[in-house]
Formats: sequence, C-alpha cells, structure tokens
Amino acid sequence: MKIFKILSLTLPFALALSTSQAQDTVRYTGKTLVNADYHHGQLTPVVGVHNIQTFRANREHPELAENFGWTYNHAPMLAYWNNKFYVEYLSDKVGESIPPGQTLLQSSPDGYNWTKPDIIFPIYRIADGTTKEGRTDVAKDLDAVMHQRMGFYVSTKNVFLVLGFYAISFDAKDDPNDGHGIGRAVREIQADGKYGPIYFIHYNPGYSEKTQNIRTSPKVKIKLLLRPVKNC
Repeated sequence: MKIFKILSLTLPFALALSTSQAQDTVRYTGKTLVNADYHHGQLTPVVGVHNIQTFRANREHPELAENFGWTYNHAPMLAYWNNKFYVEYLSDKVGESIPPGQTLLQSSPDGYNWTKPDIIFPIYRIADGTTKEGRTDVAKDLDAVMHQRMGFYVSTKNVFLVLGFYAISFDAKDDPNDGHGIGRAVREIQADGKYGPIYFIHYNPGYSEKTQNIRTSPKVKIKLLLRPVKNC
C-alpha cells in the first residue's frame, strides 16, 4: 500500500511502544535532525511517498472550499476502514482556539481523490453566563472550539467511530485543554457512508445532560443524544 503524506493539514503520528520497564523512554540515536522552519523539515524525500493535498482553504470563494471560508485548519487524523481513507480535522474561523470552531471529515477511496469536507461535529453554542475557573470572562453569544487529539476508534465489533472534544476558549490566550471544557463526543461512521447521531461519552466537571444546548448549521440535520454509545 502506498504511503501518503497530507499537505495543508499536518498529520500527527502516534508511536506505540512496548516496554518492559516503566522508566524506558523514546530515544533517537541518529544524526539527522529536522529544520522546524520548513513543513517538510528539509528531510530527504523517501522513495514511494506521495504528497496529496486533500483540502485548500478559500476565504474569498468558500463555495470552492467547505462553504465557510475558514482559514485555520489543524490537527488532522488519518484512518483507513472498510476500503476507504478518512481524514478528520478541526477548523476555526481565523486562528487557533479562537471561536467559533467545528470539526470536518473527508473521505477517499484511493488516497488521491477526496470528498468535499462534511461537518462531523458542528458549531456548539455555549450557554450564556458560563464561566471558567481562573478566568473572569462570562460567556455571551459564545461558541465552543474543538480540541481533540484522537480522531478515530474501531471497536472489537468493527464499529467505526469518529471522536471530538468540545472546549471553551474565551480568546486566543485561553487554553482549551485546561480541564474546563464541555466534554468528549463521538458519532458512528457507517459502512454506507452515513453518519450516526452525536453522543457525549464523557462530561467534564460541571456539565451534564441537563446543561447542554446545541446549535447546528442549517445544512447539518443531526440529533444530539446525551447518552453513551451502545452496541460497540
């Protein structure tokens, strides 16, 4: 199978380590170092690697992008399931963790031709009056931002889930990963390409089924179910 590197969205890689001692850590013994000033690190290309751009932002003509024209697209996750590639990434209007935020999904049968992004986790309206520990801000007409670092999960029963995290960020300097976000959500990607409803599987302290409210894009017809995913 060909190896793909996605441009415009920098793919994170997870390194799974099997260790016999808890104190063992990752060690690099080579002499080649990356140049962080370049997206490719100025590393020598590997034979067989293809560079594929799955999506290009377009503020002037959003209809050529994802119909929003948002220009901060980040944290892509790549999966391969049921003979298809999937890329999930979070998106903010202008900058990192500056609301509003949402998460989008693309798919491809071959890694070269990708679908137009779908909204997989839509804009989420935070209840007016919401506050955060350590901040004096009070939410008013504020939307959440997304902050997931795990994109997909396949259960032992071959149920394919896409994951997201709804976080609160009052401004660019407010940490969305400070433990005061709303909660972690999932939805199923079905074999026919359809999406299941959104479920919260974990709430952060101070949130529950009774405290939640969701505002979706008019083009996204989904139902929010506030209970764990079943039959996985």
